[in-house]
Amino acid sequence: MLEILLFIYALIALILSTITDLKKREVLDTANLTLFSVSLITVIIYSLINSTFTPLIGSIKTFVPLTILAFALYYLRQWGGGDTKLLIALSIALAFPLKEQLFLNASLNFIINLILTGALIGIIYALIIIFKNFREFIEQLKSTVKEYKLSLCLFIFFGILIFVLSYTQQNNLLKAILYSSSTFLFITPILHVIFKSIENIAMIKTIEVNKLTPGDWIIDKTLRNKFNISTLGIEEEQILKLKNSNIKQVKVKEGIPFVPIFLIAYLLTMFNINLLITILYFYF
Repeated sequence: MLEILLFIYALIALILSTITDLKKREVLDTANLTLFSVSLITVIIYSLINSTFTPLIGSIKTFVPLTILAFALYYLRQWGGGDTKLLIALSIALAFPLKEQLFLNASLNFIINLILTGALIGIIYALIIIFKNFREFIEQLKSTVKEYKLSLCLFIFFGILIFVLSYTQQNNLLKAILYSSSTFLFITPILHVIFKSIENIAMIKTIEVNKLTPGDWIIDKTLRNKFNISTLGIEEEQILKLKNSNIKQVKVKEGIPFVPIFLIAYLLTMFNINLLITILYFYF
């Protein structure tokens, strides 16, 4: 019964937040706060009724690592404050999956599903942008390659060096490590210039100051310094200061709507589907 209640709470919050994220590129703080509060109260009441602290302890065991992970990803600028709050809000529900997790616990399954779902949707999103803006993408790609020419040359040089070195090794494990390292050195800069080009043509936009929302990433460094805006995102107080100034428009960096990815990953996890294990199963 507890699992079903928490699943319903999380599903409602995720659906509402997904709609808002797709329409307004904004994560509902009220939905996150409500989800966390109602989930915690439900677990406490359930523990008291059944005279056991096991559910509450299980919630804490999930809440602590996911909260640490959420803040770590936030400060590493991998996502915004809304996504951070959403992961924390989901932590209690993830402690009680609908189906028994056969390989890993629900939290780990969810993180794996979140990463792989995000990667797959990110690739699809990137391909759509390239297809729709092919000429602009090619021009931007040329410009980005020139900008990072020195870094690209260094990565490729060391990649070739390590690749050649791998064939001189007799130890198969060392050979595999060197070969993997050289592949990484080749692929990383190529992906960087591709996604940097995509970012410049589709993810950096000029918007009205009145349309700013907390967490938006301001591109202009001078503007950030003037209004003391963090690289982690603008806050409500700073938005008010911008509105009261003579500045009418600002450039912001937009990411892919991430809440729908949370929804997909959560549903997969609740029904004991691990994307990585599924992919490996069909591959091998």
